[in-house]
Amino acid sequence: MVFNDTDAGGDTEVGVMRIAEPQPTGIVQPAGQSARFEVYPNPVEDVLRVTGLPSGAPFAVTDPAGRVVLEGRVEENGRIGGWHHVPAGVLVLHTAGQHIRLLH
Repeated sequence: MVFNDTDAGGDTEVGVMRIAEPQPTGIVQPAGQSARFEVYPNPVEDVLRVTGLPSGAPFAVTDPAGRVVLEGRVEENGRIGGWHHVPAGVLVLHTAGQHIRLLH
């Protein structure tokens, strides 16, 4: 993004701002589609429940550094299990083109 600014003396300054691209998660959402879903409980302990997503939908959970700490597919009953080895803290669930902050 390029922007212009004028200082108090009337001189024009030009600046450039770069916006970092989001890190890829390996999950592809078809263009123009956005799923609406809910997750609970948050904070999550052993099992996260997801409503509004089809079973088999891929997901990834990342830590604040962007490392994938859990990935797979949503189970038929809307469950995402396997949290026993996931480190505690703030995490992000990536699925269906959306990103939801979780506590564990």
